[in-house]
Amino acid sequence: MALAVTAALPEAIRNNFQTNYPTIYKTEIQYGFPDQVIYELGIYHNAIQNLSLAKDEEKAIGLKVKYYETTTQVTSKTGEFKYIITNSELIDKDNKVWRITSKADKSQGDYAFPSSYPKDLGFLCILSTWIKITGKNNLVLASIPYTTPSTYNNSSNDYDGDGCFLTTACVTYQGKDDDCEELTTLRFLRDNYIVKNETGKQLIDQYKIIGPGIVASINQLENKQEIYEYMYENMIKPSVALVKEGRLQEASDYYKIFVKALKHKYCLL
Repeated sequence: MALAVTAALPEAIRNNFQTNYPTIYKTEIQYGFPDQVIYELGIYHNAIQNLSLAKDEEKAIGLKVKYYETTTQVTSKTGEFKYIITNSELIDKDNKVWRITSKADKSQGDYAFPSSYPKDLGFLCILSTWIKITGKNNLVLASIPYTTPSTYNNSSNDYDGDGCFLTTACVTYQGKDDDCEELTTLRFLRDNYIVKNETGKQLIDQYKIIGPGIVASINQLENKQEIYEYMYENMIKPSVALVKEGRLQEASDYYKIFVKALKHKYCLL
């Protein structure tokens, strides 16, 4: 049944449904200290382990950087950087350490790396443990720990808020309330179905990470209202209809297709 739902979608959107999610590594803020750099890195584990079999989009590494000069309450500079994996090899079989080389691809924002950072970064990684950014002679420039997926409960406050493109599409551009039928129905799907398995939890973890970036990118476009109206008609309404019909798995699959398509179009990774 899910195939019937996706068949009418553009081919580019359907193809994105087959893409895995990246694994996230992230450093934490030390509150009360100035001059901090926070890293958030997304990388596809299957590309590390099987680079020759990975899709082009799975060879991407996304790196977000936030710099706090004087206070952890105000971000001084931010940057988003995309790299393409050019080689990956297991250099320490006992400790399962992978060495990854990359090529710089895209960047945006006002943050610039220190001069000690090369244009094409290297990485060392123990899967689901840590990833280290390396420079010349494999000098470690930064160490980023693995981010454990969140613990979920039924409070919608855990997921919603600034950066939620569903809320923006419904509330801001359709003139609806935050407790409108559409958002209430999709929150029911999320809290009572999607989060009941690990794949669903990973989906929502990624939604929380990429959602604000998608909203920020769309809001910079002149046709943002047209985009949000398209999302409302073609993402939100069909998903709600499927939930009301009790077709929760199809609604979940349909929702995932659009999240991945939006990520592919509006995010670096």
